[in-house]
Amino acid sequence: MAKAPASRQVLSLAQGIVHWPPPPAATALASKLLAAGEAVHGYGLSGGLPALQEALQHKLQTRNGLTGYEVMVTAGANQAFVNLVLTLCDESDSVVLFKPYYFNHLMALQMTGSAPQVLLGPCDADSLHPDLHWLQQQ
Repeated sequence: MAKAPASRQVLSLAQGIVHWPPPPAATALASKLLAAGEAVHGYGLSGGLPALQEALQHKLQTRNGLTGYEVMVTAGANQAFVNLVLTLCDESDSVVLFKPYYFNHLMALQMTGSAPQVLLGPCDADSLHPDLHWLQQQ
């Protein structure tokens, strides 16, 4: 758990590492599904559960007016980044990572072979916003 002033409670969700158990209802349902032979113990489809994709796509169409889009549901930001890199980046592409960057982002680029073309750009020390002036000079 992250340190915080005594007046505030902070629950760190960094890297998906949690320091408390799942809710009893979740463990009960997982046990029930496992006993029934459901495959809920491993990685799922890279695009997410089809029923969840369909429900989200329906919501985006009916409530948000967004049509003509495909929907992907990931287990987290790392999986989303890897899916994005594998979809958009080829070996010959140049990519910018702004420091500090998460090491998994570089590893995802290494999988495509584009790591030699990765430029490491600076961020503003106070805001951590990417240095756009530096980027324009590249």
